[in-house]
Amino acid sequence: MPLLCSGLVVSRGEVQIARKSGQQFCMTIPDLSAPEELDVMESISRSHYDLSGHRGGDQRILRYRSKASTILIPAMELIRFLFLLSRTLADALLRPLSLMELAVTPLPGIYSGMDVDFTARVPCKLLTPEFVREFAWLSVHPDGRRAWDSVLLRSDKERFLLLDPPPSNNCRIVFRGVELNHRYLVLEILSLSGRLLPAETIQWTHPSVCEKTDIGIKDGIKCVGTIPNESRPPREREHLVDGSADSLQLENQDVVLLGGKRGCFDTATKEVKLFRPRKASALRPANEEAGKLRKARSDAGLPVNPNLPSWSCVKLSVPGNQP
Repeated sequence: MPLLCSGLVVSRGEVQIARKSGQQFCMTIPDLSAPEELDVMESISRSHYDLSGHRGGDQRILRYRSKASTILIPAMELIRFLFLLSRTLADALLRPLSLMELAVTPLPGIYSGMDVDFTARVPCKLLTPEFVREFAWLSVHPDGRRAWDSVLLRSDKERFLLLDPPPSNNCRIVFRGVELNHRYLVLEILSLSGRLLPAETIQWTHPSVCEKTDIGIKDGIKCVGTIPNESRPPREREHLVDGSADSLQLENQDVVLLGGKRGCFDTATKEVKLFRPRKASALRPANEEAGKLRKARSDAGLPVNPNLPSWSCVKLSVPGNQP
């Protein structure tokens, strides 16, 4: 969407702020799920927003009317705000059943507590409290999941992206835009109200989030392994209450903070990170187990490939030494 973009450019991990036009407004939309769908030429006049002679392409504009004003939201901008939180979600948006590749979640519904088991396809650096809340909404909440699935259904074989916006009565929208005769063209959405989370408590795991490996001493020898400890719970819990808090998982990883929304929901929730327990094993001297199998093969004279004859059955013949 090059002509109605939000003006935020990322180059080599650095945020570049392009020239921004428009002013910040705060308006109320009676029902976010009931827009009129128009093309650019129908909804935007040249005096309102000059496209420099361009026709605006095949984009779609969502028009919302109220008693005193009209709000024009590009469909792509609403999709960006709701779903395009990262490159991972952007790649998954137009692929069927793509959310199943990113995490194991409950069926869409409302729960008192829910578990989200992220897969290795989701970079660990993305798992901030904001991302966990947003992912829970778009994958588990019925309104969010329905809106996510509608992008693929309505954009299939089209030259533009479209969606069925989630229901939200008296939705309060804060945006940067351009106004002309009480018609507001949205250039960048900053926040939306009316969204609800699917659970009061969200517990999540990731393959890279595991308990620390203990190091101990056995018979005077330094050993590595998981030391059994009955006093420690099998799954340690770390409550994430501050997205800016230091984390071992974010260490030495580049994270680009794009700003904008910060998990703006009308319900409060608690995110809990669960540490996967490592497989318990007895203490062993370091590097002792590494060569145990190799030593057993050598002592028994076992070949690597059992289909090959053993060395005792092979007669070596060297050319030139024949009797």
